[in-house]
Amino acid sequence: MELTDFFVIALVGALLTLDKTTLVQAFISQPIIACTVIGWLGHDIGMGIEIGMIMQFLWITNIPVGAAITPGGNGAAMIAVALAIHLNRLFPEQFNLILLLVVLYAVLLSYIGAKLRSWHRNRNVFILDRILKNVDKGDFNILGKSIFISIALNYLRFFVIIFTGLILGEIMLSNIIGAMPSVWNIYAKYTMPTLWAMGLGLGLTLYDTKDVRRYILIGIIMGIIVMRLAF
Repeated sequence: MELTDFFVIALVGALLTLDKTTLVQAFISQPIIACTVIGWLGHDIGMGIEIGMIMQFLWITNIPVGAAITPGGNGAAMIAVALAIHLNRLFPEQFNLILLLVVLYAVLLSYIGAKLRSWHRNRNVFILDRILKNVDKGDFNILGKSIFISIALNYLRFFVIIFTGLILGEIMLSNIIGAMPSVWNIYAKYTMPTLWAMGLGLGLTLYDTKDVRRYILIGIIMGIIVMRLAF
């Protein structure tokens, strides 16, 4: 990918990330959807779906409701997809290692994003004080202006985070992969099943009630039977 590709991905990714808490909340920012879009932009929609599903499971229990500060997994997942597509073209024989590195990088970015979100919410207190002071003076137009400015600042913040994350990730990860012996790709061959197992485990915690445990058990047994018949 060229620098312009990263720029376009950051523009689209920032727009999708707004959906998480700032606008609409129609779930288009969820990794399974957002990563598919990024995969389409990167001309590898299959990679987008594959990593999107993994990331969806990893962050499935993080729900941004109320004052909860959740990891910024949505933007980080989109960065992971774009980097995976880019690095896989540079190092086509090192996919297992690439997958491991981009996921670790995404996890790191997600928690940095959570810290930045906390800082941004603290800044919103000053905006709210300004709105209240102007409303007390009879200036109700400040409401619309403040909402627009807040959305614009959020978009700019997400764009900078995604674009910077892509650039730094490309520099760091390409150097790491280039410097590591190819045998590390063999060591990392269990990355995909491990991530799936972690994701499924986290997903099951959402349904850990007596009413559905029997259905989970039935599903696991049926899955094992199907796998045995298929292979």
